[in-house]
Amino acid sequence: MRYLLIILFLVAIILSAGCVNKPQQTGVITRITTTLPTTTSAITTIQTPLNQDPIVGSWQNGMVFYANGTFGSDGITTWKANRDEKNSYFIISDKPSELDNGRNIVSIEWIYNPASDSIHKRGSLLSVYRK
Repeated sequence: MRYLLIILFLVAIILSAGCVNKPQQTGVITRITTTLPTTTSAITTIQTPLNQDPIVGSWQNGMVFYANGTFGSDGITTWKANRDEKNSYFIISDKPSELDNGRNIVSIEWIYNPASDSIHKRGSLLSVYRK
């Protein structure tokens, strides 16, 4: 009988443990809302005339392609579109050679990327953007 009273007492404690009333919280609930400023950047694209090559103009590395086919300001260097590949251009430097009374012709190919309005040397990953 004694064990029965102890068991009933423990069962009563276990059952009453879940019935404890929690004090209710009172007060004002404040909701803080913040709005972050949004920035919209205007995308500017330079439209080239249909009869003009897109490479014409100034570039961030200082190169300048003129519509008359000249390049830079030395009067010797020219550029030409590559007939065999779209958006490919050759810069041709035809400097007289003083050693053998001949010519020293150097050509470098640049590729124009219309999606990013940038150019890069063939074989290089470094892009140059319009000024």
